[in-house]
Amino acid sequence: MAPAPRFYTLIDARWDAAPLIPAFSGKISVEASQTAADGMWGSQRTPQPALNKTTGCSQVPFRCSSAIDKYCDILKAGILDCLHKHMDDVGADCKDAVLATSKAITALNTVKAAATPAPQALLAQHRAGRASDREKTLDSKLASLTTKGPSVVSMIKDAERQAEDQLAKDADKIESLLSQMSEKIGPKPSAAPRLGHSHSWWSYSAAILLLALAYFLTQTDEGRKVWHRMRMAMRDGQPLLGKKDLEMPFPYDNEVQL
Repeated sequence: MAPAPRFYTLIDARWDAAPLIPAFSGKISVEASQTAADGMWGSQRTPQPALNKTTGCSQVPFRCSSAIDKYCDILKAGILDCLHKHMDDVGADCKDAVLATSKAITALNTVKAAATPAPQALLAQHRAGRASDREKTLDSKLASLTTKGPSVVSMIKDAERQAEDQLAKDADKIESLLSQMSEKIGPKPSAAPRLGHSHSWWSYSAAILLLALAYFLTQTDEGRKVWHRMRMAMRDGQPLLGKKDLEMPFPYDNEVQL
């Protein structure tokens, strides 16, 4: 004997995606479905709406048990989807139950969709709100900076103007300080006269030394001896450089006086 079917309420089940009873392979016998219906709902076999508001349970398994056994023996989709395909072949009670259940499911899904937006929509709205708030904050900050804060060019111009004004005020003080410094230092001697004076002094000194040397070599005995020695050294040095015709120099005692 097949197990009794398990019934789902509107609150616990997703009617548009899941079947009203668990999907399983095999046939649901008429006796099994009828026995389960009599055992659970025997006191409520009186005609009632397709969707019982008191219990919140769908009446499709009871009103459409024979149609389920006939057309939906092997479930590949939900019972409602299967019964919708055979609406022309089922009875009036079953058709009313299917339509009422479908209508209730559609209304419930519509209310849920309207009351609870999708997570993606919430995330998108939250991000958009944050982005817009940030843009507004940045725009306000930039506007306040451009209106309140002076630009770099204006600051430079102000500094130059202040410096020029200060120099104009202190011009007299600067001129007086320069004049005092020039008076303390005194006039500087020019470099050209000093250079000419030193040059003339050296030339005079050199001329005097040359004249004294010429007088010593030509007019004094000692100078003549020195000059003679120099000449002899120069004359005797030529053979020494060539290393030929070498002769001993004359002794100093035998030198002839010029």
